[in-house]
Amino acid sequence: MEKNADFKFNVSTIAPQYTGSNVRFSTQDEGTAVLTFFLTKDGMVLPLTGAIGKIVMKMADGSTFVDTINIIHEEKGIAEYKLTNEQIKHYGMVIAELYLSYDASSNMSVHRFNFTIEQALIDCDILIIKEYYVDDFEALKVAINLMADETKDIINVVSSNVDQAKDLAEEIISQIENNQTVKAIDYNLNKTNVQQQLDDKAEQTYVDLALSSVTKGGPKEIFYSLNALKTKYPSGATVTVLVYDSSFTNGPHSFLWDGTAWKDLGVYQGTGIPENSVGYEELSPELSGINDYTTVPIYENGLVSKIEERDGSTVITSTTLIRNSAGEVTGIKEIYGGKTITSTFIKDANGQLTSITKEVV
Repeated sequence: MEKNADFKFNVSTIAPQYTGSNVRFSTQDEGTAVLTFFLTKDGMVLPLTGAIGKIVMKMADGSTFVDTINIIHEEKGIAEYKLTNEQIKHYGMVIAELYLSYDASSNMSVHRFNFTIEQALIDCDILIIKEYYVDDFEALKVAINLMADETKDIINVVSSNVDQAKDLAEEIISQIENNQTVKAIDYNLNKTNVQQQLDDKAEQTYVDLALSSVTKGGPKEIFYSLNALKTKYPSGATVTVLVYDSSFTNGPHSFLWDGTAWKDLGVYQGTGIPENSVGYEELSPELSGINDYTTVPIYENGLVSKIEERDGSTVITSTTLIRNSAGEVTGIKEIYGGKTITSTFIKDANGQLTSITKEVV
């Protein structure tokens, strides 16, 4: 008797190439855990005559397995793979990808998917050793490339120029990097800019409104044109906002409603300084020695869930990636200097980023 999980994959340049699933096996499913694949191309059965199928599995503990799948019905496009007794012991979320090869020069990535192996109570005391297994040289190259991609993701997460490649929402992370919304230094710079504008305008209502906005953490929304701001809030709002507009050549500007119109408070953060030309010591004496900190990524279900900067055993900053049920990044939360800064990404119906809201407590 087998515990069978069916996956239906359509090979297409339009259809999504990653599928999340609710499939769950147990570490006690030895010799019974089977993955069955029903393959189509553009809605038609994908013939498997002469094809060689490969499966690459990245286990939750970092182990990687590359093996050959069994073609069980060439005309109907059906293949299967039975997990080995060694593989089924690596509990947690498994990220897998299916490949087909019809000849030496024709290879095709069919689909990426996931499933979960739950640890049975009887196996709780068993120590699992990280493993790497491949069945031939070509499969070895696939495994190395997969591990290299995972390594690049980790490096990009912990680097100063955050670039969450591939599966970690590149566009969203790029907006965070450009705005640097979670840095305490940027919060203080914005507070200074607002105060300079307050010195030039003496109306009490304007002063009260600006001070109220500043004490709540500065800009609460981001717009990518001045027209977008005026369209959403034609009659003003009670918070400061950040605007990227093609007419601003020196960087994003902060705007505040003064009772009759949107007031430009100037550049939100300075530009024109060459990259890497200013060190932590120049920014603030309290940050001297920060380069000695260690950046530590923390994983959950095979994905990066948190990044900590540590001075020895002391956590200096803690940045948590907020994900939805599909594993997509929907926001970040950073704890720094006694404050918790939560940024939430707002998307439209097409999945495009429209704004980022921020809360400081």
